[in-house]
Amino acid sequence: MLCSFPRTACDDILLSHISLVHGGITMELSLPDHYLNFARLNFRKCFIVCTPSPLPNAVLKNVFSRFGNLIDVYMLNNRNCGFAKYANAESAETAIKTLHGAEICGIRMKVLKAEEKQDHNRKRQRIDDK
Repeated sequence: MLCSFPRTACDDILLSHISLVHGGITMELSLPDHYLNFARLNFRKCFIVCTPSPLPNAVLKNVFSRFGNLIDVYMLNNRNCGFAKYANAESAETAIKTLHGAEICGIRMKVLKAEEKQDHNRKRQRIDDK
């Protein structure tokens, strides 16, 4: 069974319905109100810089998930920088205070509050585990 979630251009999740595909039949389902509250969460992003090279994704997920409410963490393709996305500001602020200037597996970390997106048309390719 395949399930697709509509996404907005600004990459925030705003769900009002889902499309389910099973056996070649597509069904559109409306979501209950308590699922819609997920879209109203105030997401916070941290900007990550790893010097001299990026940490493996498994290590990043392990480290950043310790501060709670981690939604996603990833490095940009062919870069030593990336982002960690948290569901609330407290988790992001704790990660910034704890990890900024830390050394993990011999890699020096800079963790800063990410700036808001300026240009939604320009996107960099993500590196995901394959």
